[in-house]
Amino acid sequence: DALVYIEIEEWKSIITKRMFGIFILAFLLILSIILLSYFTIKNLVQQKKIAEIRTDFANNVTHELKTPLAALGIAIDSLKKKEVQSNPNLRNDILGLVERQKNRLQKITDKILESSFSNEIILDKKKIRASTFLSESIDEFKSSLNEDKDVQWNINIEENENDFIGIDAVYFSNILNNLLDNGLKYSKENPSIEINAYSKNNKYLIEIKDNGIGIPKEEQIEIFNKFYRVKTGNRHDVKGLGLGLFYAKRIIEAHGGNIELESTKNIGSKFIITLDKL
Repeated sequence: DALVYIEIEEWKSIITKRMFGIFILAFLLILSIILLSYFTIKNLVQQKKIAEIRTDFANNVTHELKTPLAALGIAIDSLKKKEVQSNPNLRNDILGLVERQKNRLQKITDKILESSFSNEIILDKKKIRASTFLSESIDEFKSSLNEDKDVQWNINIEENENDFIGIDAVYFSNILNNLLDNGLKYSKENPSIEINAYSKNNKYLIEIKDNGIGIPKEEQIEIFNKFYRVKTGNRHDVKGLGLGLFYAKRIIEAHGGNIELESTKNIGSKFIITLDKL
């Protein structure tokens, strides 16, 4: 009986040692699988991030260059007209527009290249008189419109000695162009744009109002998201990527400001930009 007992204990010890070795191997195998999965997922996330940055870069280039290229196209078409060719003053005015848009394209290109792969907005903020900047930017936008675009403008820009703001003029000009362009794209047969700019306490407010198709209340919370386009506004004659308002909000917030929307379906929309005064 004693001999049998010893043999059983020895087998238990042998089996325990073998099972321990199997457990160690199984643990190491599972750990290897976990580590391999972790590094695989990490690599996929990094690749996805790089792909998103590249996509954002391409979309940003497309969006930022759209307005100046359109203005250049209109200017070139105008230069081909006989009445322009026979009028030196008018021709020089249009050539001046071409020169300004060329310079603007160069500045936009430089800025896109600066921030293309950093996922950051690099601002060149300068002290600028808001009333002067807005007046010049609006005039520039109006000069880039087709002659057959009959727009009713109601512009009220308050002027005072203390309406200075710190902004990157190139970025902010793009924002204004985008908001004005949207107001016209989604307007009715007789487009009307109202612009109000004024100081309030230590803030400077810019309001851009249109009489377009408006944005339904349930969709207004999404309007500043990337690639989002209002369903009722997705008309066959209006093309877009759903990036304009996303970039506008991002750039304004980079300036320490804020943009809000007030809109009623079939009546129109109003965008309100709030900035700190200097």
